[in-house]
Amino acid sequence: MSIQAYLENLVSTTRHPITFSGDVSAALSRWLVRSACADSPERWGAEPFLDTEARLLLFNETVLLPADEVERHWRMYMADLAERYLEVNTPHKLFAAADNKSIYCLCNVYCEQEREALVSVFTCVAAPIRVWINGELAVSGSHDNVLRDYLFLCKLREGGNTVLVETPTVLRVPAVQQEFIVKLQPLERLSEGLGELVDETLVDRCRSDLSLFPEKLLHAAGEELRLTVVPRICHNLPEKVRIRVYNDKDELIGQREAMTSTAADIRLDERAHGLLRITAECESDNTRTGQVHVFFGLFQEALESLLAPLALRRDLDPGVLTSARELQELPQAYRMLNQYVPGDVWQTLFQAYARLNVYRQVADGTRQRSHREVFGRRFTAFEPKPTGDGRTAYTVVLPDGYDESRQYPVVFYFSDAQVRSYPTELPWLRHDSTDEAILVQMIGIGGRLNFVDDVNVSRLLVAILDRYAVDRSRVYVIGFCTGAPKAYRIGCQLPDLFAGIASIVGDMRLSINDPEYEQIDNLSHTGVIGLISTEHWFYNSARKLNFLKRMPKARSWMCQGLMHPEFNAVLNSKKLLGQLLVHKKEPYPASVKLSPLTPSYNKAYWVQITEIDDLHKRSSLHAQRRDDGTLEISASNIASFRLLLPRGELQLAPRIRLGVNGVVCAVELDAYTQLDITLQPDGRWTLKRGLLTAAQFEAAYRAIGVDEERMGIQQVYVSACTVVKPPGAWEDKRSFVNKLAYLLQNPIKDRYIYYKYNSCCATEWDWLKQGDGHLIMPVDARSPGESQLAVLRELGLSLNAGQLTLEGRVFEGPYFAFIKCRHPLQPDRLVLVVAYNNECVEHELLLLMNAFETSPLFYNDAFVYDGAGYHEFRSTKHFLSKDESRYESKCVEGYC
Repeated sequence: MSIQAYLENLVSTTRHPITFSGDVSAALSRWLVRSACADSPERWGAEPFLDTEARLLLFNETVLLPADEVERHWRMYMADLAERYLEVNTPHKLFAAADNKSIYCLCNVYCEQEREALVSVFTCVAAPIRVWINGELAVSGSHDNVLRDYLFLCKLREGGNTVLVETPTVLRVPAVQQEFIVKLQPLERLSEGLGELVDETLVDRCRSDLSLFPEKLLHAAGEELRLTVVPRICHNLPEKVRIRVYNDKDELIGQREAMTSTAADIRLDERAHGLLRITAECESDNTRTGQVHVFFGLFQEALESLLAPLALRRDLDPGVLTSARELQELPQAYRMLNQYVPGDVWQTLFQAYARLNVYRQVADGTRQRSHREVFGRRFTAFEPKPTGDGRTAYTVVLPDGYDESRQYPVVFYFSDAQVRSYPTELPWLRHDSTDEAILVQMIGIGGRLNFVDDVNVSRLLVAILDRYAVDRSRVYVIGFCTGAPKAYRIGCQLPDLFAGIASIVGDMRLSINDPEYEQIDNLSHTGVIGLISTEHWFYNSARKLNFLKRMPKARSWMCQGLMHPEFNAVLNSKKLLGQLLVHKKEPYPASVKLSPLTPSYNKAYWVQITEIDDLHKRSSLHAQRRDDGTLEISASNIASFRLLLPRGELQLAPRIRLGVNGVVCAVELDAYTQLDITLQPDGRWTLKRGLLTAAQFEAAYRAIGVDEERMGIQQVYVSACTVVKPPGAWEDKRSFVNKLAYLLQNPIKDRYIYYKYNSCCATEWDWLKQGDGHLIMPVDARSPGESQLAVLRELGLSLNAGQLTLEGRVFEGPYFAFIKCRHPLQPDRLVLVVAYNNECVEHELLLLMNAFETSPLFYNDAFVYDGAGYHEFRSTKHFLSKDESRYESKCVEGYC
């Protein structure tokens, strides 16, 4: 009996419920499982390591028989989380681990009639996996060529169809998890129900593409090349293909004929060294092709020998070399995370190597060559983080036929939280390209209380827009999963940045019991597309529908039958991109609503909030031009704001009526006018009018980004900074001063987004030394060190064990204070002094630091706690400098 006949007999006779319908969406989560060992460690091919001797165990036998015998026969396994729409299979816990030992999972898919299905295979963390459908090899991943996800078409026959999955019991890396998902999606369901979103190109490429699965991607010199060619449509019809191998000089160094879904060996001569390109072509249809790269030799050494002379060239942009060096470190980064290096990452590295090799052969020049000139229209760049704790990676995909003289739309893509150091590719770019927009793939993790990451991402977005020929009225963002909250958050923080937002599965990070729906007002002029899944394990579709309905330019799709990664792979499509690109930002809207998330995100179009009244309350500003030319302003919890008024563009008369909270005044306007309005406690307001040139107005109006000077104490942490630990902090780890120093160095509790601030001992620190970062100095006012006293004198701060004096106010008794100052010798640097004088305030100080991400107190430039309450100080950007300082003090009872 053949293996396939044996498997078909098993699924037909077992009493276990392992049969799924192929006529509807199905996640395969119930299996017959057993283990088997390879008869030879060197054996490799397209067949499973199975025999026909294993039988179906009865229930009592799984308990009574010895464990090794149970493993050798078939028994039932069901995914633990199937009822939570998380159809992850983890059968490994049922088996003892051993080298060359694999687990086999078998189930049956029954169809009422012959049909085509899109099959999604996900391993979550890249791992070896092989899949057979009706005995035909469909997926072939090995320890040396691992997969993360793979989509293919399958022709399911009428009646039963066997699905067999192989996964090893032992990995070569100590991966945190080993799991897989197999999902079947009837093709007609996608084309009929979701035709507006699913790309026909995805299906067409599955019909035409050949996938090449080499046993290894990295080969030793002289090693035999072994691979399998598999059609991306599994139809149980073996086809003859011709395999060709080319070296880096594009010389044909080997070829042979083979059948699809069978192992092929190719013996290569001495010309097989360095990067090799392997192609496959179907003999009956030469439009059906596939390609993959492998490397013969020591890749890291070859890359290093390539980069070393490039560092000496005059015509290479230093950023290009930095990017190449960072790419070189990628494999080690995966290994440090105890993960395999995925096959698609190796392919990216191989392509970068090939581009650098071509560039090496070009004569040196004087004009520096950019990323695009070296790597082509698709490249990954690395920018240093302003916080000095590493680099941020982003991948740019320029349009086909990119023309620097033309302005293009830009689409940013934030992927999910599984990606923390290297951006993930838009799914449809694997089978298609575009000439419509510049695509930028970034790391954008939302749903986190990390204000530093928000600032860093905002800075990088603006920097990228300044770098390319961009149509500023057509900037967009796509967010998948936790990338969606980041997209919404940046959109709400910078309301005049995005013309459109597409969110895939993820939602806004709003409070559960008291949702901040006023933030949605910031997206009044932004087109929003929301793709919603009812089969998700932590996003509620009704919640997402609720806030989408509050957006005037939002459209939503409720999609059933697609699991989380499949949802993105299928629906994050080129068609979705086309629907997003329809939206265009209105340049001068007649009505603007702004509800700042924090005081530093304070601008939207032609309004800007320059000061919030009470930092502990929500604030909002609504400005509207009436048909008669009247400007009406409604301000809540606002102390002052600014209007940037282009008279012609907003269709305003030279003399208008300006109403602020019902108080109306006539105002004269020039072509471009800046109005600074300050509200008084009695409801009246004062006005300061300034005239702007067209260039001045354009610069102010187009300015997008965070107003860092209004971040208060938090500003210290958006650049590199060092905590100068006082004497004694190193002696006792349990001491208060050590705990405080630790919290000041690690203010953000959520460590999912990596960050690192430096620290040093006071004895190692030189106040006069030039530096780039900010300084944080905890001071025990009862016993300050000599160097601390010198710094306090230089800053003009008066404090001791008995009292603190700050701008004429004296605080006696127990206290602690946070005071942000400017470095007197280097005005671009900040110094944060954290002073305390009594152990009775230590507990309150530690509690406050544990609320660092959420407490509005840190929006101030200084505050003092004196036991009775908090006294807050805000000022201009020259805080505590010796010129034009102004202060406001407010007592807030208690701590919240």
